[in-house]
Amino acid sequence: RIVTWVKLRDNGAGGREYLWLNTHWDHRGRQARVESGRIIRRWIDRHAGGAPVILTGDLNVNDDHEGFLAMVDADASPRLLDVYRQANEEAQADEATAPGFRGRTRSRRIYFVLGTAELPVTEADIIRASRKGLYPSDHYPVTAVLKVSPASPK
Repeated sequence: RIVTWVKLRDNGAGGREYLWLNTHWDHRGRQARVESGRIIRRWIDRHAGGAPVILTGDLNVNDDHEGFLAMVDADASPRLLDVYRQANEEAQADEATAPGFRGRTRSRRIYFVLGTAELPVTEADIIRASRKGLYPSDHYPVTAVLKVSPASPK
């Protein structure tokens, strides 16, 4: 469906640039989700230019889907890693990110944070906040804390 992107410059880290993409994939079209992964992967390959990459989004697929696998292809450069899985290595039965306002936790993730290796994860979580049994969204947000380091001297 859509991808938005921004190139950020951290003036406090030696002017290092970062490429951040956010996406929301189609929830019905299987082929559209496969192609979304492939298209985004090619775009990152052409535009990252050595900058660390962060990609967030509602992919409407699990981490074994062909579209997701295209994004985290081990042979791609730069390689994207599943940040949540890095911080939480063992998959659990309660990783739902689309509970549909019902507070469900037993399912797999469809919300993801991906990042390149230059941005090691220090923590990642699925936020399941509610108030009196009411949820602010039909989805749980996934959060991550990534460590940034200064750019190498030129």
